[in-house]
Amino acid sequence: MNLTTAWLATNETGTWINWTKSNYNTYGSPVNVTFGENPPTAMYQVNFTWSNSSLEGNVSINWKVYLNDSSGNVAETGVMNFSLLPTISISTLIGTVDFGSLVPGLTNQTQIGAPPLPFTIINDGNYYVNLTIYATDLFRSANPNPTEYYLFNSSVNETGSVEDTALDLINIFTNVSAAGKSVKLATRFNWTDINDEIRVHINITIPLNESASGKNSTITFTASQAR
Repeated sequence: MNLTTAWLATNETGTWINWTKSNYNTYGSPVNVTFGENPPTAMYQVNFTWSNSSLEGNVSINWKVYLNDSSGNVAETGVMNFSLLPTISISTLIGTVDFGSLVPGLTNQTQIGAPPLPFTIINDGNYYVNLTIYATDLFRSANPNPTEYYLFNSSVNETGSVEDTALDLINIFTNVSAAGKSVKLATRFNWTDINDEIRVHINITIPLNESASGKNSTITFTASQAR
């Protein structure tokens, strides 16, 4: 019997690793193949399935395959590579803020631990992103955006979600911009699973000259590649 083992090697960690421990079975490697008395004369195909969600997009991964037989002979392929493309994707864990009924002159804002809660944005991609914000007018009759009566700021919901909180966030309440006129919300927004959430707080004051009626505003968050 001719027992042959094929295994995958990659450099995704920065150094070459041979995925040879059968109890780990990483990427389906190694693979044991039995040929019988004689090795095959035609090409034989071995498949490995590579998957690693901890790697940032826009990187190149080198890989090769080793093959040995029962006699201790080892062969290897040349080095090949593939690239991970940046994936830009965000979602909202909390996507609606409801302030209820307010009277003219009254100020209210989102807060932690009690309603109304702030928006929570998650970076679902595999790359750092920059975020912008704009919104339709909340107070349409006399106080269109941007106005001091409709404000926002940003903060981290998980430690490390931006590289520098002083530089990458809007730490003081700032006027929400008019629809289609994006302004900075956050920069260098992290994508790793335990550091990928930011909060967006909203502060509103009901103008004294605003007509009485139900008010609503659609806020648009936009993500773009940060590096």
